[in-house]
Amino acid sequence: MKKVIFKSLSAGRLDKILTGQVEQLTRQKVQKAIHDGLVKVNGKEAFKPNYPVKQDEEIEIILSKPQPTHLKPQKIDLDIIHEDKDYLIINKPAGTVVHPAPGHNEKTLVNAILYHLKENLSKKDDPIRPGIVHRLDKDTSGIIVIAKNDAAHLNIAKQIEERSVTKLYTTLVSGIVDHKGRIEAPIGRNPNKRKDMTILRQGKMAITEFSPIEVFEAATLLEVDLKTGRTHQIRVHLSSIGSPVIGDDKYGKSKINAQFEKLGLTRQFLHASQITFKYKNGRQHTFKAKLPQELAEVIKKLRTP
Repeated sequence: MKKVIFKSLSAGRLDKILTGQVEQLTRQKVQKAIHDGLVKVNGKEAFKPNYPVKQDEEIEIILSKPQPTHLKPQKIDLDIIHEDKDYLIINKPAGTVVHPAPGHNEKTLVNAILYHLKENLSKKDDPIRPGIVHRLDKDTSGIIVIAKNDAAHLNIAKQIEERSVTKLYTTLVSGIVDHKGRIEAPIGRNPNKRKDMTILRQGKMAITEFSPIEVFEAATLLEVDLKTGRTHQIRVHLSSIGSPVIGDDKYGKSKINAQFEKLGLTRQFLHASQITFKYKNGRQHTFKAKLPQELAEVIKKLRTP
């Protein structure tokens, strides 16, 4: 880690000042640093790229060491839902990290994809995450879209930015949820626990819609429509209304989690079940991933009298 402290030469947006005054700092890196709480203005954390900075204000940014760009292809089985010249649609198992990171340099989804596709991958935006358009948490299973070329990457990335991609998740939450709902609450890095996210006034706006699929005695199976894609969004939002994802060690209820461990649940019950987006030719495609066996077994046990 390297700390850089300087004074702004002019007034303007925080992200533009950082990219203009710090050498080799891209807009993407600036936005990530701000999102991760690594940027301060006059000693206070700045949570938005468009934060208004005045001339001569002190700006501090912590820069991480560059990640190695050499990625090792590894022969790892992939559950392929669909593949064509533009996209590879994968059903990611729980426990698999999407891309290399500190502590997870090998056996990630990216390592497996590199072996499967060789060099036939989009390298748009980030060489350490070739082809990766969106991500899932390590312990979340389900659909991941991989772009095989830059044009395909730009196509779906634009739709994600415009919020025209439909991403549906299946989750089991604590308590009775017998109604449809919509949560609109900004999410940001928890100032007291840097690895956690929380509802934060200065955070990025996040929108989650949900509807019950099946209601049990003390739990509800929900379909969740993710309108935005913030880190830990579903888990944070559902926890904020008192219905946390069962099996979630970070935002869930430990007593409830312990009860479901007895039913065989060993991870958070969250699965990316469906995605819909348009190809470059304008045709809309929908891809689905059925509930993994270990989660289906939990539901089966809940249905048993």
